Amino acid sequence: MVEKPYQSITWRHFSNDDKQLTAGVWEAGPHKERCHCDYDELCHLLEGQVRLTDSAGNSSTFEAGSTFVVAAGFEGTWENLTDVRKVYVILR
Repeated sequence: MVEKPYQSITWRHFSNDDKQLTAGVWEAGPHKERCHCDYDELCHLLEGQVRLTDSAGNSSTFEAGSTFVVAAGFEGTWENLTDVRKVYVILR
């Protein structure tokens, strides 16, 4: 579920199917969406502010310069509070 339509741009810089690893840069405008992650994702915010809220209602807010992990099994919401640009590494 997405609260409102949004556009994103992804630049994939690395992908290795054997190791199930993908890395690159992603950017999108403000939006809120429901997430069910079946992969681990390391995020480093280059710009903007993100709030993650798990299914129990616990939330964390991250700003430009923050590095965090969204672990496999996370259920909740991802909310771009501003325009966001992040470096990501996904391990499936």
